Amino acid sequence: MATGGYHSYYLKTDGTLWSAGDNTYGQLGDGTNTSRNVFVQIATQVARVSAGRNHGLFLKRDGTIWSMGLNSSGQLGDGTTTNRNSPVQIAVHGSAVAAGYDHSLIVTTPASALRDFNQDNQPDLIWRNSSTGAVVAGLMSGRTSSLYRYIDSIGSPWVIGGVGDFNRDGDPDLLWHNPVTGNIYVGLMNGTAVQSYQYVDSIGAPWTIAGTGDFNSDGKPDLLLRNTTTGDIYVGLMNGTGIVAYRYLDTLGSNYVIEAVADVNKDGIQDIIVRNTTTGSVYGGLVNGTQIGVYQYIDSVSAPWKVVGAVDLNQDGTADLLWYNPSTGDLYVCLLNGTSVQGYYFIDSVSSPWVPKA
Repeated sequence: MATGGYHSYYLKTDGTLWSAGDNTYGQLGDGTNTSRNVFVQIATQVARVSAGRNHGLFLKRDGTIWSMGLNSSGQLGDGTTTNRNSPVQIAVHGSAVAAGYDHSLIVTTPASALRDFNQDNQPDLIWRNSSTGAVVAGLMSGRTSSLYRYIDSIGSPWVIGGVGDFNRDGDPDLLWHNPVTGNIYVGLMNGTAVQSYQYVDSIGAPWTIAGTGDFNSDGKPDLLLRNTTTGDIYVGLMNGTGIVAYRYLDTLGSNYVIEAVADVNKDGIQDIIVRNTTTGSVYGGLVNGTQIGVYQYIDSVSAPWKVVGAVDLNQDGTADLLWYNPSTGDLYVCLLNGTSVQGYYFIDSVSSPWVPKA
């Protein structure tokens, strides 16, 4: 239940949303401006609702956010000041809504964080053909690859360094690294279509790109770098497609490899996933500011299995690990709650030379 100035919303357990009361500005969302003294149904599959003085917001179970009612101050968030008597969609990937007197607040997760290439509120995977260089997006439906869409073909020695929204347009982009020349480029994306490639920096051997993620909580993806000779780990803090500073993070021994970047402990800062190639043990290196405070054990899986990425496939707010067997082509997701394993689920099996990259 949510109540505004002179109107109310009632959310049933079946996800239907009902409204009643004053409807001068269309705040009931029933397509009229007629006030109601009996609740009328206005939406289905609703997860949350909030009421302002003369407007309302609701969050649907698919992550879309909708608004209706008075819009004199732009409180509906639809880019206009036009009142709406039917709900209008104003955002995707939402997780919370709050309506104030004449303003609104919403919480959304960018598509880049979900690695959502087709804007369906589902995280997707990247596959690459190691022979041809072809790259495709494996569009996911829950824990199943429902469709593959071609992105581009870039041959050796170029490698995919990570995924992130570098130009902050809401679409995830691909970071590319040439380990021979050291050149780093970002392939700016619109869905699964490459719009352009922008130069970032040049970092030669023995430095490699270990992943991407927001390490300083500024909402922008940064680079994670590893010196394969010394084991030193640095973060390249970015502002769009430019690196503004490098900061030392830690040093790892030669028997440890960095296999993913993810916020394991839900503190808003990306952590690193490392694996001991001798024992197969996997740890979450919890990043605290510019250093790793502790390494927490997650799991142990023997060769040839390895971690190839971390995405929140079940969208519970915790990143999950992608386990890949290059011998069989099997890809599994290891569902996590923090650093605690909840279960393993099969995703797909794609034979060589195709390999998952993110």
